[in-house]
Amino acid sequence: MASDTLDAAAEAAKSTAKRGQQAVADAVDAAGRKITESSKTAEKAIREGVETLRDRAKPYVETAGKKVDEAQTVLKEQVETLRAQAQPHVESAAKKVSEAQAFVTERVKERPLAALLGGLSAGLILGFLLSSTRDR
Repeated sequence: MASDTLDAAAEAAKSTAKRGQQAVADAVDAAGRKITESSKTAEKAIREGVETLRDRAKPYVETAGKKVDEAQTVLKEQVETLRAQAQPHVESAAKKVSEAQAFVTERVKERPLAALLGGLSAGLILGFLLSSTRDR
């Protein structure tokens, strides 16, 4: 009799444990499904948010692109204007350099020894000036 009671109690405990295990397994499965549903919902919300932001940003990006194009056009025009304004000065400077070169060449041909001594003197003076600034 006592053995029958113990056996019955053991069977009842086993049955209860199986039901507990099944309840835990069911709870884990339900939680997994809820997590999967939640992650899908969150992913969908994020995608919709990204699309909304992309749609809202599109006009600003287009406007910025137009402004960059306009600025580039204005800059090109200003560069061309400056180039046109500087051209006469560049030509004048080139002419003066050419004239100075011809003058120096003519003087060197007239007095080669004086030109050589003048060049050496200028080189020595520059050398002394530059070396004295390095020593300081």
